[in-house]
Amino acid sequence: MKLFIVGPRWFGEWTEGVERAAAACGCETKIFYYLTDSIGGLRGAAKRRLHPEIRKMLSIPAQRWREAKGIFMNRRLIREVRSFQPDLVLILKGETIYEESLSALRKLKIPLISWWVDDPFGYSDLMNRFRLFDMLYMFDRECITVLEAKGIKHITYLPCGCDQTTYSPQPLNAADYPELSCSIGFVAVYYPSRAALLGQMKGLDVGLWGSGWEAAPELQQLPLGSWRGLHISTANAAKIYNLARICPNAHHPQTRFGGLNTRTFEIPAAGGFELIDNVPGLEEHFDVGREIVVYSSPEHFRELAEYYLVHPEERKAIIELSHARVLRDHTYERRLKTIFKTLGL
Repeated sequence: MKLFIVGPRWFGEWTEGVERAAAACGCETKIFYYLTDSIGGLRGAAKRRLHPEIRKMLSIPAQRWREAKGIFMNRRLIREVRSFQPDLVLILKGETIYEESLSALRKLKIPLISWWVDDPFGYSDLMNRFRLFDMLYMFDRECITVLEAKGIKHITYLPCGCDQTTYSPQPLNAADYPELSCSIGFVAVYYPSRAALLGQMKGLDVGLWGSGWEAAPELQQLPLGSWRGLHISTANAAKIYNLARICPNAHHPQTRFGGLNTRTFEIPAAGGFELIDNVPGLEEHFDVGREIVVYSSPEHFRELAEYYLVHPEERKAIIELSHARVLRDHTYERRLKTIFKTLGL
């Protein structure tokens, strides 16, 4: 089967991970990036430091450039799909793909599907675009309820997954990776709920990676150098999950029911020990308490962290079970097989 994958070029390598899984499933694949500015977040952070009037002056040409870039990208998308002649077009999110482009793709009589692992209600004019897909896969069950009430049909639940070829156990020596080694390996973009969690890590050996933390007062409680970078590559994230004794996971507020982030699966795939917030629906994917450990508050996180830091054998037992569960049920290969099954392919 020929699979045309439309996705973003992100630090998390979602598109690339899905492509590797498709190849492992025997598909002939082609990737098309609809979003390629992987350092956009860094540029945005720098721009926010400018005077408001300067930002206003810069916004006009920047907006025109984005519009021209969007037109070019949408035209190229249609050309490349026609050239490749796939059996299926899979769009990973695709918020910048025009309604007119989706209509043109539908005329090619190729199954057109989308997989959303983000809150769809923060974008404008999505409802008409959603109606053009043969199937819409949504990462959070509560989103499905709202979308169905808006008249969106052919929609089903598909949680995030992970690329087990990138996130895998590695025999690493901490002395060889001083910039990555720590007891608590926290990879997370700043959000208030995550800052509250960081506030409970005083006195612990913490390594923090992610954007937005520069103004967080909770960061000031930690030793200088605890915050180690705005972004981390997937290869280094996998090393952090291997090296750290505990890897916290706190979800974005967009998660309502079952909307687990990719980190939920990547940490155990890499052989890391995960302490995760209590997301409704988590029990559908893990045996809670046996395969994964859940905290109910930042204070509870601290209590659990202190316990498991001094109980390595219990950590090891949970790691082995969670790793096996992810490889069995939560890889991108498994997600693609679910897609193929629902489409009757």
